Amino acid sequence: MVVTGIYKRKGNFHVYLDNEPAFVVTDEGLYRLKLSKGDSFIPDETKNKILAEDEIVRCKNRAMYMISVTPKSIKILRQKLKLEGFSENAVEKTIDFMRKYSFVSDVELARSVVRSQDRKNSSKRQIEKKLYEKGIDKEDRQHILQEMEIDEYENAYVTLQKKLRTLRGKPYDVILKKLQYTLSYKGFSYDASRYALRKIKPEIQEERELDG
Repeated sequence: MVVTGIYKRKGNFHVYLDNEPAFVVTDEGLYRLKLSKGDSFIPDETKNKILAEDEIVRCKNRAMYMISVTPKSIKILRQKLKLEGFSENAVEKTIDFMRKYSFVSDVELARSVVRSQDRKNSSKRQIEKKLYEKGIDKEDRQHILQEMEIDEYENAYVTLQKKLRTLRGKPYDVILKKLQYTLSYKGFSYDASRYALRKIKPEIQEERELDG
């Protein structure tokens, strides 16, 4: 096989053998392989070792970029790296590296998600769903939700206050039905919903009197 092209793209070098894309390497990998256009390329143990080591470097670089854009769970990071074509070995070496130096932490990511969702007055069910979507496993989801005190009762009440502002001028029965639907749709527990509805009823009456 002959090196028919070496093209730099997004910081890496794409090597073509016999006019077909063959592999991608970093500048260090290219230097170690001592490749130039027109060279003959015959795979051997040394070259394969260089390619394998270089893939791990590229995988780590890609992972670091991914988490710099958006924090990711280990599960999601692993999935994305595999989708980009990195080998099982490179992905697992990268995950071990990211864990060792605390570049990824499912627990810290989960805490961040919970704080963000709590500020939005989400229900516990909504928060757990968001954690699931982020790739946080069931054990960590339950641990974090127990560790971080979520006042679902108050979140349900604040949610109703926000919704009530959009319902001025509506009949009482219509307002109540829409508020009940909002709580159900957002997944609030029965007890939290009952508390919030009981607390909001005087405010519904006050709004009606102001409108009247």
